[in-house]
Amino acid sequence: NNSYFMLLSADKTLTTANIQSGCKFIGYRAFSSDDYSEYNTTLTSVTIPEGILEIGFEAFRRCSSLTHVTLPSTLLAIGQQAFSNCTSLTEINIPKDLRYIGSATFSSCTSLTKMTVDSQNTNYDSRDNCNAIIETATNTIVVTCEGSSILSSIKRIKNHAFFAYNGNSVIIPNGVVSIGRMAFYGCDNLTNIIVPSSVKTICYGAFMGIDKTYIFCEDSAVQSLVVSNGVNASKALVKSSAILDSDVSWTLLTGYTDIETVTVDDVQYYRLVGQADIYTA
Repeated sequence: NNSYFMLLSADKTLTTANIQSGCKFIGYRAFSSDDYSEYNTTLTSVTIPEGILEIGFEAFRRCSSLTHVTLPSTLLAIGQQAFSNCTSLTEINIPKDLRYIGSATFSSCTSLTKMTVDSQNTNYDSRDNCNAIIETATNTIVVTCEGSSILSSIKRIKNHAFFAYNGNSVIIPNGVVSIGRMAFYGCDNLTNIIVPSSVKTICYGAFMGIDKTYIFCEDSAVQSLVVSNGVNASKALVKSSAILDSDVSWTLLTGYTDIETVTVDDVQYYRLVGQADIYTA
Protein backbone atom coordinates (compact mmCIF):
# COMPACT_ATOMS: atom_id res chain seq x y z
CA ASN A 1 0.00 0.00 0.00
CA ASN A 2 1.70 3.17 -1.23
CA SER A 3 -1.04 5.61 -0.18
CA TYR A 4 -0.16 8.70 1.84
CA PHE A 5 -1.72 11.99 2.89
CA MET A 6 -0.67 15.61 3.31
CA LEU A 7 -1.43 17.82 6.29
CA LEU A 8 -2.97 20.91 4.71
CA SER A 9 -4.32 22.82 7.69
CA ALA A 10 -4.35 22.53 11.46
CA ASP A 11 -6.40 24.03 14.27
CA LYS A 12 -4.81 27.38 15.13
CA THR A 13 -5.57 26.92 18.85
CA LEU A 14 -3.67 23.65 19.35
CA THR A 15 -1.17 23.54 22.21
CA THR A 16 0.40 20.23 21.12
CA ALA A 17 0.33 18.52 17.75
CA ASN A 18 0.86 14.84 17.01
CA ILE A 19 1.01 14.31 13.27
CA GLN A 20 -0.26 10.86 12.30
CA SER A 21 1.90 8.21 10.71
CA GLY A 22 1.22 7.90 7.00
CA CYS A 23 1.55 11.63 6.48
CA LYS A 24 4.33 12.46 4.03
CA PHE A 25 4.05 16.24 3.65
CA ILE A 26 3.26 19.14 5.97
CA GLY A 27 1.69 21.64 3.62
CA TYR A 28 1.98 25.32 2.80
CA ARG A 29 1.13 27.42 5.90
CA ALA A 30 -0.37 24.39 7.63
CA PHE A 31 -0.29 26.08 11.04
CA SER A 32 -1.06 29.60 9.81
CA SER A 33 -3.50 31.02 7.27
CA ASP A 34 -3.19 31.93 3.61
CA ASP A 35 -4.01 35.57 4.24
CA TYR A 36 -1.80 35.96 7.35
CA SER A 37 -4.88 36.64 9.45
CA GLU A 38 -4.24 33.73 11.84
CA TYR A 39 -1.19 32.23 13.49
CA ASN A 40 -0.90 29.57 16.14
CA THR A 41 0.50 31.33 19.18
CA THR A 42 -0.34 28.52 21.62
CA LEU A 43 1.46 25.54 20.09
CA THR A 44 4.35 24.57 22.40
CA SER A 45 5.43 21.22 20.97
CA VAL A 46 4.98 19.19 17.83
CA THR A 47 5.81 15.57 17.09
CA ILE A 48 6.87 15.14 13.48
CA PRO A 49 6.92 11.38 12.85
CA GLU A 50 9.32 9.30 10.81
CA GLY A 51 8.03 9.12 7.25
CA ILE A 52 7.59 12.86 6.76
CA LEU A 53 9.46 13.90 3.60
CA GLU A 54 8.83 17.63 3.37
CA ILE A 55 7.83 20.59 5.53
CA GLY A 56 6.23 23.23 3.32
CA PHE A 57 6.57 26.97 2.86
CA GLU A 58 5.81 28.89 6.11
CA ALA A 59 4.31 25.74 7.65
CA PHE A 60 5.05 26.77 11.25
CA ARG A 61 5.63 30.48 10.70
CA ARG A 62 4.89 32.61 13.77
CA CYS A 63 4.22 29.66 16.07
CA SER A 64 5.65 31.91 18.74
CA SER A 65 5.22 29.50 21.69
CA LEU A 66 6.88 26.54 19.97
CA THR A 67 9.89 25.60 22.09
CA HIS A 68 11.13 22.33 20.61
CA VAL A 69 10.91 20.43 17.34
CA THR A 70 12.50 17.09 16.50
CA LEU A 71 12.93 16.62 12.77
CA PRO A 72 12.65 13.01 11.53
CA SER A 73 15.50 11.23 9.80
CA THR A 74 13.29 10.76 6.71
CA LEU A 75 12.98 14.51 6.10
CA LEU A 76 14.31 15.59 2.69
CA ALA A 77 13.25 19.24 2.38
CA ILE A 78 12.28 22.26 4.52
CA GLY A 79 10.52 25.08 2.70
CA GLN A 80 11.19 28.80 2.79
CA GLN A 81 10.42 30.46 6.15
CA ALA A 82 9.02 27.18 7.47
CA PHE A 83 9.92 28.09 11.07
CA SER A 84 10.43 31.84 10.78
CA ASN A 85 9.37 33.95 13.77
CA CYS A 86 9.19 30.92 16.06
CA THR A 87 10.52 33.15 18.79
CA SER A 88 10.53 30.50 21.57
CA LEU A 89 12.42 27.84 19.61
CA THR A 90 15.81 27.27 21.26
CA GLU A 91 17.61 24.62 19.19
CA ILE A 92 17.39 22.63 15.99
CA ASN A 93 19.18 19.58 14.61
CA ILE A 94 19.19 18.91 10.87
CA PRO A 95 18.73 15.19 10.10
CA LYS A 96 21.03 13.02 8.02
CA ASP A 97 19.11 12.87 4.74
CA LEU A 98 18.00 16.49 4.38
CA ARG A 99 18.75 17.71 0.85
CA TYR A 100 17.12 21.14 0.67
CA ILE A 101 16.69 24.07 3.05
CA GLY A 102 14.70 27.08 1.85
CA SER A 103 15.77 30.66 2.45
CA ALA A 104 15.06 32.38 5.78
CA THR A 105 13.91 29.04 7.22
CA PHE A 106 14.69 30.06 10.81
CA SER A 107 14.75 33.84 10.44
CA SER A 108 13.62 35.95 13.41
CA CYS A 109 13.87 32.95 15.76
CA THR A 110 15.25 35.20 18.46
CA SER A 111 15.71 32.45 21.09
CA LEU A 112 17.41 29.99 18.73
CA THR A 113 20.99 29.61 19.98
CA LYS A 114 21.95 26.07 18.98
CA MET A 115 22.02 24.79 15.40
CA THR A 116 23.60 21.46 14.45
CA VAL A 117 23.64 19.03 11.53
CA ASP A 118 23.72 15.24 11.82
CA SER A 119 27.27 14.04 11.16
CA GLN A 120 26.00 11.58 8.52
CA ASN A 121 24.47 14.31 6.35
CA THR A 122 26.50 14.65 3.12
CA ASN A 123 24.70 17.78 1.89
CA TYR A 124 25.01 20.09 4.89
CA ASP A 125 27.26 20.43 7.94
CA SER A 126 27.79 22.57 11.03
CA ARG A 127 31.59 22.30 11.07
CA ASP A 128 33.77 23.48 13.94
CA ASN A 129 30.81 24.39 16.15
CA CYS A 130 29.94 27.33 13.90
CA ASN A 131 26.30 27.24 15.04
CA ALA A 132 25.12 27.53 11.44
CA ILE A 133 24.12 25.34 8.51
CA ILE A 134 26.65 25.11 5.68
CA GLU A 135 26.17 23.65 2.22
CA THR A 136 29.13 21.30 2.21
CA ALA A 137 29.97 21.08 -1.50
CA THR A 138 30.10 24.84 -2.07
CA ASN A 139 31.21 26.06 1.40
CA THR A 140 28.13 28.30 1.49
CA ILE A 141 26.63 29.45 4.77
CA VAL A 142 22.90 28.89 4.31
CA VAL A 143 21.07 29.39 7.61
CA THR A 144 22.15 31.05 10.84
CA CYS A 145 20.97 31.70 14.38
CA GLU A 146 22.06 33.86 17.31
CA GLY A 147 25.79 33.35 17.82
CA SER A 148 26.53 31.94 14.36
CA SER A 149 30.02 32.57 13.01
CA ILE A 150 31.34 32.73 9.45
CA LEU A 151 34.37 30.45 9.34
CA SER A 152 37.46 31.11 7.23
CA SER A 153 36.50 28.14 5.02
CA ILE A 154 33.29 29.85 3.89
CA LYS A 155 33.25 31.14 0.30
CA ARG A 156 29.65 32.31 -0.09
CA ILE A 157 26.89 33.77 2.05
CA LYS A 158 23.55 32.60 0.68
CA ASN A 159 20.40 34.64 0.05
CA HIS A 160 18.70 35.55 3.36
CA ALA A 161 21.40 33.73 5.40
CA PHE A 162 21.41 36.39 8.16
CA PHE A 163 17.92 37.75 7.43
CA ALA A 164 16.69 39.64 10.52
CA TYR A 165 19.66 38.35 12.51
CA ASN A 166 19.41 39.73 16.03
CA GLY A 167 23.08 39.71 17.00
CA ASN A 168 25.27 42.80 17.15
CA SER A 169 28.40 41.42 15.51
CA VAL A 170 29.25 39.53 12.31
CA ILE A 171 32.77 39.15 10.94
CA ILE A 172 32.99 38.47 7.19
CA PRO A 173 36.40 36.83 6.70
CA ASN A 174 38.69 37.45 3.79
CA GLY A 175 37.99 34.60 1.38
CA VAL A 176 34.25 35.14 1.06
CA VAL A 177 33.61 35.91 -2.63
CA SER A 178 29.87 36.57 -2.76
CA ILE A 179 27.07 37.86 -0.53
CA GLY A 180 23.60 36.79 -1.55
CA ARG A 181 20.36 38.65 -2.04
CA MET A 182 19.05 40.21 1.19
CA ALA A 183 21.64 38.23 3.14
CA PHE A 184 21.77 40.77 6.00
CA TYR A 185 18.37 42.37 5.47
CA GLY A 186 16.87 43.93 8.59
CA CYS A 187 19.81 43.24 10.93
CA ASP A 188 18.97 46.27 13.04
CA ASN A 189 21.32 45.46 15.91
CA LEU A 190 24.49 45.03 13.86
CA THR A 191 27.30 47.43 14.52
CA ASN A 192 29.64 48.45 11.72
CA ILE A 193 30.33 45.77 9.08
CA ILE A 194 33.59 45.21 7.19
CA VAL A 195 33.35 43.85 3.64
CA PRO A 196 36.73 42.31 2.69
CA SER A 197 38.51 42.73 -0.62
CA SER A 198 37.85 39.10 -1.57
CA VAL A 199 34.14 39.90 -2.09
CA LYS A 200 33.46 40.23 -5.82
CA THR A 201 29.66 39.97 -5.90
CA ILE A 202 27.08 41.58 -3.62
CA CYS A 203 23.51 40.83 -4.66
CA TYR A 204 20.41 42.99 -4.48
CA GLY A 205 19.38 44.13 -1.00
CA ALA A 206 22.26 42.38 0.78
CA PHE A 207 22.45 45.12 3.44
CA MET A 208 19.07 46.73 3.02
CA GLY A 209 17.25 47.84 6.14
CA ILE A 210 20.31 48.49 8.31
CA ASP A 211 20.84 52.17 7.56
CA LYS A 212 22.10 52.94 11.05
CA THR A 213 25.24 50.91 10.31
CA TYR A 214 28.33 51.95 8.37
CA ILE A 215 29.63 49.33 5.95
CA PHE A 216 33.41 49.52 5.65
CA CYS A 217 34.45 48.35 2.19
CA GLU A 218 37.80 47.41 0.81
CA ASP A 219 38.11 49.63 -2.25
CA SER A 220 37.65 46.75 -4.67
CA ALA A 221 34.31 45.77 -3.10
CA VAL A 222 32.51 49.10 -2.81
CA GLN A 223 31.26 49.34 -6.39
CA SER A 224 29.63 45.93 -6.17
CA LEU A 225 28.03 46.97 -2.90
CA VAL A 226 26.40 50.14 -4.11
CA VAL A 227 25.61 49.23 -7.70
CA SER A 228 23.89 46.11 -6.33
CA ASN A 229 20.98 48.46 -5.49
CA GLY A 230 20.98 47.10 -1.99
CA VAL A 231 22.22 49.85 0.28
CA ASN A 232 22.18 53.58 0.75
CA ALA A 233 25.48 54.57 -0.90
CA SER A 234 26.21 57.10 1.82
CA LYS A 235 26.62 54.20 4.27
CA ALA A 236 29.46 52.61 2.27
CA LEU A 237 32.84 53.92 3.43
CA VAL A 238 36.16 53.50 1.63
CA LYS A 239 39.68 54.68 2.37
CA SER A 240 40.38 56.01 -1.12
CA SER A 241 38.29 58.75 -2.71
CA ALA A 242 39.60 57.83 -6.16
CA ILE A 243 37.43 54.70 -6.35
CA LEU A 244 34.29 56.82 -6.02
CA ASP A 245 34.81 58.84 -9.17
CA SER A 246 37.04 56.67 -11.36
CA ASP A 247 34.60 54.25 -12.93
CA VAL A 248 31.74 54.69 -15.37
CA SER A 249 29.47 52.52 -13.20
CA TRP A 250 29.04 55.46 -10.84
CA THR A 251 26.97 57.24 -13.47
CA LEU A 252 24.21 54.85 -12.39
CA LEU A 253 24.06 56.55 -9.02
CA THR A 254 21.76 59.41 -9.89
CA GLY A 255 21.12 61.69 -6.96
CA TYR A 256 24.63 61.51 -5.47
CA THR A 257 26.31 64.84 -5.92
CA ASP A 258 29.55 64.86 -3.94
CA ILE A 259 32.18 62.93 -1.99
CA GLU A 260 32.38 63.55 1.75
CA THR A 261 35.05 62.78 4.32
CA VAL A 262 34.02 60.75 7.37
CA THR A 263 36.26 60.05 10.37
CA VAL A 264 35.59 56.87 12.37
CA ASP A 265 37.87 55.90 15.27
CA ASP A 266 40.44 58.44 14.06
CA VAL A 267 40.58 56.88 10.57
CA GLN A 268 39.56 58.93 7.52
CA TYR A 269 37.10 57.43 5.05
CA TYR A 270 35.13 58.70 2.06
CA ARG A 271 31.50 58.26 1.03
CA LEU A 272 29.06 59.45 -1.60
CA VAL A 273 26.48 61.97 -0.45
CA GLY A 274 23.25 63.20 -1.98
CA GLN A 275 19.49 62.90 -1.73
CA ALA A 276 18.79 59.49 -3.24
CA ASP A 277 18.89 56.07 -1.62
CA ILE A 278 20.28 53.71 -4.20
CA TYR A 279 17.61 51.07 -3.56
CA THR A 280 14.83 53.54 -4.34
CA ALA A 281 16.57 55.34 -7.21
